[in-house]
Amino acid sequence: MIGDFRRALAYLPRYAGRITLGMAAIPLAQAASLAIPVVIGRGLEELRQGRLSHSLGAYFAALLLLAAVRGVAKYTMRYFVVGASRRFEEDLRNDLYRHVLTLPPAWFHRARTGDLMSRLSWDVEAVRMVLGPGVMYMTETLFLLPALAILASFSWKLGLLALLPLGLIAWIMKRYAGTIHVESMKAQEQMGGLSNAAQESFAGIRVVKAFARERRACAQFERLSAGLQDQGILLATLRAHNWSLIMGANDLGTLVLLSAGCFELMRGAIALDQFVIFAFYLKMLFWPMIALGWMVSMYQRGRASMQRLNEVFDARPAIAPLPGAHRPTAVQGAIEFRGLTVAHGRREALKGIDLKIPAGAVIGVTGPTGSGKSTLAAVLPRLVEVGAGQAFLDGVDVTRWDVTALRRALGLVPQEAFLFADTVRANLALGRDDDDEAALRAALRHARVERELLDLPGGLDAVIGERGVTLSGGQRQRATIARALAADPRVLILDDCLSAVDSETEAEILAALKGALSGRTALLVSHRVAALQLADRVVVLEDGQIVEEGAPQELLLRRGRYHRLFLRQQAMKTLEST
Repeated sequence: MIGDFRRALAYLPRYAGRITLGMAAIPLAQAASLAIPVVIGRGLEELRQGRLSHSLGAYFAALLLLAAVRGVAKYTMRYFVVGASRRFEEDLRNDLYRHVLTLPPAWFHRARTGDLMSRLSWDVEAVRMVLGPGVMYMTETLFLLPALAILASFSWKLGLLALLPLGLIAWIMKRYAGTIHVESMKAQEQMGGLSNAAQESFAGIRVVKAFARERRACAQFERLSAGLQDQGILLATLRAHNWSLIMGANDLGTLVLLSAGCFELMRGAIALDQFVIFAFYLKMLFWPMIALGWMVSMYQRGRASMQRLNEVFDARPAIAPLPGAHRPTAVQGAIEFRGLTVAHGRREALKGIDLKIPAGAVIGVTGPTGSGKSTLAAVLPRLVEVGAGQAFLDGVDVTRWDVTALRRALGLVPQEAFLFADTVRANLALGRDDDDEAALRAALRHARVERELLDLPGGLDAVIGERGVTLSGGQRQRATIARALAADPRVLILDDCLSAVDSETEAEILAALKGALSGRTALLVSHRVAALQLADRVVVLEDGQIVEEGAPQELLLRRGRYHRLFLRQQAMKTLEST
């Protein structure tokens, strides 16, 4: 069971100083707690003998001192141990987030965003409770065990009887531990499902409203919420049973011990002060009995949460750090694909692609839907993985490049125009080390979106909604083009990024891009023939293979697939204009 927390335990040496201070305060606090009943018992014994008036002040001062020591020690214990657990929580959450960002895009296709958010919040908190308050209270409980030894010194019978509730509690914990763990895991998973449903509804609110599916979304959320409620009630019932049995065992033990203590006092086997100490220690032992039940429940929840976190941590990044990785001081932008083959599951998206792109050249890529255009665009930035010897930048295999240096050399404009819920400035400066306003404005001009974005209230400092929802589809696409240009990459990859703009705007953007592409290598992916007129050469893909290649005008004269695609789009344009 401890093995489940092995990854979390590796963090503890970071906070060794704080934990040591906090733990060192526990025996001091418990020693003061154990001493208080002794002082009270001796005071009562002197009162019985009529000698208390001579030492009343001393007993009062001793009790005040012991109470102060216990208070300061308990404060120190909680401040340092719980404080260290909060730092552990922060580090664990940050490391989990950092690890998630290293995982390949394919992993996110399987993962659910809401469930991942649940792991980053609720599961991390549950683990913290085990390694912080849980360990602290368990240690505090262990340091109360000397009370059992003191009881045994009064009477070996009382010492043995004091072990009775501990034995019963151990059996109860063993009886319920496995079931509570399983149900805790189910509850955490259902919490993730509920979070995911809410996240999807909010992110897709336009779709929900467009199809008038608010009631269906509410019904789904209510169904998941009811399932979580039922699971929570089941888990609460199990915990209540566990708790009640532990309390019952404790009450039974207390009754037996108190009866035995009274019997020993009446027959003179123990003195009055010993009986008083005995009664106080019984009260002290009440908390450990309660804490054991609470800690069992906390441990099972934390164990379930740690297993869920381990599932994420155990997912391996597609790109592992490479010793001696290639980090050039300057990038020329020459690209080459040699026998490039990429498979998505059993289907080959690209088959044996051979293509050389000189530095500074603009290459167009077109073809029907599903021909492999976007896959080709994703190869260089390693958003899809290929084997060694298939893709090269400046003559160096991309698998030998430092991935950060590689991606900084590239500017990718994906099909999905994604913007963050931040300012225009922050979105545009995403690929830069600064937010130089002149560079950002120049990028906006090249993308033909300067006027529209700067006219927003606040201009560059205007906050756009989640995923850029306050902008139109065309504005988002042009903003993502500007973002890529603002990074000043040596290689620009435009993956069908003009699909949401009209033909006139497309022509304006292409005219502006002509200057921006000067001196850069560009991979211009588009299903529109008109967008490829900037290209020096065009590659036509079909079923993952290159079926035509040449200059745009040359391909038109060949009257092959590119020509047929051109005629089809011209006919559609004519129909749309009539």
